[in-house]
Amino acid sequence: MDESPLAGMRLTGWLQEVQDRLAAVTRTRARVHDLLDAFLGVAAGLELDTTLRKIVEAATGLVDARCGALGVLAPGGGISAFRTVGLDGEPRSRSATCPRARASSAS
Repeated sequence: MDESPLAGMRLTGWLQEVQDRLAAVTRTRARVHDLLDAFLGVAAGLELDTTLRKIVEAATGLVDARCGALGVLAPGGGISAFRTVGLDGEPRSRSATCPRARASSAS
């Protein structure tokens, strides 16, 4: 029994869709694995500076960012801690969007 060209095209399309979905599942599984690794790495930290750095590293890695920053707000306002990843040297000094800690104008 001969198969029509239309049936062959539908089969090819269906196989491509299955391959695309399998690739998406594989990517999702890898991202969940990366997220779990990040969580475990951050949760294992006991020292604040190391933990903050791990959080920034994990966040930039999870979203494939070249750099990242994390600021911790001080109780009275301003930033009490500021950690960066990937903002070393000259690129950081040229960054117009790099936040700066400043004193609070509390009343």
